[in-house]
Amino acid sequence: MLLTKFSPKNTRNFTFNICFGTDVERVGFLSKIATNSDNVYLGMLAEYIPALEKCIEQWYKKNLLPCGELTVINGAYGEIGSSNISFLRTLNTILLLYKNWQELSSEDNLCELILKGCKENLII
Repeated sequence: MLLTKFSPKNTRNFTFNICFGTDVERVGFLSKIATNSDNVYLGMLAEYIPALEKCIEQWYKKNLLPCGELTVINGAYGEIGSSNISFLRTLNTILLLYKNWQELSSEDNLCELILKGCKENLII
């Protein structure tokens, strides 16, 4: 899981920031997103950062990055359910939503947008 903030800008630039670190305390309410046997922790492990950078690189090569500043403020990871691919796919989805935020006037639009992203291989 990623907590992000996107600030659209009227420039052609894209800036990406990652805040990472870990909290040794298990986060109880976040365990609702994982299996009962997984321990979920608040924070962002450094081992997942290359996946996030790879995602940004893929969007950059396709010239699809939205104009503005994207900051990964925090995250949550599980001992069992987290992987580089899960963080890459999560950030892909987040970028798709931020790039098309003006189209998100309803929940139906959200589902259509994600399906379109899957069909166009924007969500890997």
